[in-house]
Formats: sequence, C-alpha cells, structure tokens
Amino acid sequence: MDDDEASETTPWLDTVEGEIVFFRASMRARPVGIHRFFHVVCIMDQIRRQTGREVDGDDIWEKFRSMYDLDALEGLVSFSIPLIMQNSDEID
Repeated sequence: MDDDEASETTPWLDTVEGEIVFFRASMRARPVGIHRFFHVVCIMDQIRRQTGREVDGDDIWEKFRSMYDLDALEGLVSFSIPLIMQNSDEID
C-alpha cells in the first residue's frame, strides 16, 4: 500500500504527520474557554500554513473529542477562572 492508498483509508489527522502538526498547533491555541471556536480556526490556519492542507473545523473537533473529554476540560477552565479572580482580589 502506498501513501496515496493509505491516505484514502486513514483520515489525514490520524497520520503521523497530521498528528504532529495537530499537536503543535493545539499547544499554541487550546480549544477551551470562551474563545474555543476562534482557537480552532487558529489551529486550522496553523495546519494550512505548515502543510498546505485545508482541514475542516469539524475534523479538528472530532480529533479532540477522540482524544480528550472536552466537557471535563471545559469544567477545569470554568473552575479556574473564579480562582484567578479570587487571587487577583487578594493582591489589591
């Protein structure tokens, strides 16, 4: 099986190259918090710049869902915001 045949059966984000670029991009723009949709657009743009490939936003979300519990991550972010606010009040 050559690379063209493999790419037809395996989604590009599940290839070694796809995962490397995906993880690098997601380190810069984590898709959690109130700006999560903007961060996914940033991830899509980063992948396009590094590889020349257009990746759909739904594919990015599906990749994240297959690897992480997004609801739990979202809960951690919303839990940490009050702690940050509380700590900033103590500084004043």
